[in-house]
Amino acid sequence: MSAWIITSDLHLTDNPLDEYRWSFFPWLTDKMAQIEGKRTLFILGDLTQNKDYHSAALVNRVANNLAMLTWTGVKIIMLRGNHDGLASDSAYFEFLSHVPDMRVIVRPEMRMIDLYKVVLLPHTRDTKDWALIELTEAKYVFMHHTFSGTKAESGTVLRGDDPTWLKSYKAKIYSGDIHVPQKVGPVEYVGAPYPIRFGDRFDGRVICIQHGMETKDWSFPTIRKIKASVAHSSALSGQGIRKGDQLKVELVLSVEEKHEWFSRKKMVEEWCERNGVILCGVELRAGSRLKLKGRAGTEAMTPEVAMQKYIQSTKMSFQTVVVGKNILRGVLPDVAGTRRLRLKQKHVG
Repeated sequence: MSAWIITSDLHLTDNPLDEYRWSFFPWLTDKMAQIEGKRTLFILGDLTQNKDYHSAALVNRVANNLAMLTWTGVKIIMLRGNHDGLASDSAYFEFLSHVPDMRVIVRPEMRMIDLYKVVLLPHTRDTKDWALIELTEAKYVFMHHTFSGTKAESGTVLRGDDPTWLKSYKAKIYSGDIHVPQKVGPVEYVGAPYPIRFGDRFDGRVICIQHGMETKDWSFPTIRKIKASVAHSSALSGQGIRKGDQLKVELVLSVEEKHEWFSRKKMVEEWCERNGVILCGVELRAGSRLKLKGRAGTEAMTPEVAMQKYIQSTKMSFQTVVVGKNILRGVLPDVAGTRRLRLKQKHVG
């Protein structure tokens, strides 16, 4: 019996905030160790994030983790994704094809894998590159491509090639490139095994196909990268945030509350520290003006009208009202008289 494990879009980096992604390898090693027989790991593109810009430490760490998987008897086949290099006909980690039981696919090809005809289609900007590959006899197609109708993490519907032409083929089609697991026409997107960007709310997965048995989805236990818009740190408790999660906060404050920015930011920092949450940023966003009790919206009114409304809304004594009106008369200029005086002075000048 053979088993295929399919994953995609690992987007590995050496950023300390992305350290959670590296725990995927020991977890995957343990899961595959529970399977008897031949095992092949397919990585459908975007092994790393930064194309051709990698530190020596990152390159060695990637190579070592993949090599250790092959030491357990796992064969690895990787497709070139759009994040796997700058040139369309090469991949940064293409040199890993020289490691036994590891292949990096940079051009379309068909090969026999465990007695099945499999078409391997790395990332391309033009699907005409696939013209020389015969899909009719393929049992499986693995690719890294975005088709029209796919949904991004934000819910935005993406544009791309029309996938309906693939319906005429009998092959089971799996693709990388879209992080949210989904199915669009005949194409099933594996999805990323963990969140990549802040605000990702999808459940990551890995697909396991055991020939002669049903297909299963594996769920990798990991953190979440959450974006929360709140007016106060107390509202964070209702966001389902767990220990170890990474959090970006947008503090929504009205014009009247902006003076509380530093104190409320401090409260957010203290909340994260108490709950073991990694705070990755706090930004200020202007909210709507507060609607204060007794305030008549934003309508303009004269000082006299404003005082009268205030008197009506409070229980002040008659003596206080008289004093207040006298004060108001003493400090307010005769607007009409002032205007007449200015016009007269202008005429004389």
